[in-house]
Amino acid sequence: MTTVWREAMNIGDEEIDNDHKDLIALADQLVAVAKKKVERDSVEHTLFEFVKLTKHHFHREEKIQKEINYPYQVQHLRSHQAAIKRLSSWLEKYEKCTTDDERDAIVIECIAYTNEWLMDHILEQDMQMKPYVMKAKGKVQD
Repeated sequence: MTTVWREAMNIGDEEIDNDHKDLIALADQLVAVAKKKVERDSVEHTLFEFVKLTKHHFHREEKIQKEINYPYQVQHLRSHQAAIKRLSSWLEKYEKCTTDDERDAIVIECIAYTNEWLMDHILEQDMQMKPYVMKAKGKVQD
């Protein structure tokens, strides 16, 4: 299952929204490389890029939350830390795999998580920031 970007996912900050689009694209790329049964390096590279972009995105989001005085920063930070820990552990496990079956199992688990997590992260967690982002930018929310 792939995730499809919709305009309703915009939170009102162009950089954050672009990060979300890029994360969705990488999650879809992970599905594509897994389906093709491509070389291990391609899957590992995609996982690495997803973790790297997620960390970058979280850093950007946390900076914005401070700037707009977002009242749920601590809870949001905890969810970021948990997601990074989980994603990083899959990458670590993948790197240590010795068989294709082990690698396939990790990729399947990771794909299921990333699709579910992305939807929750964008539509639930980040959408709660939207009114604060819009207010800080002097925009009226629809």
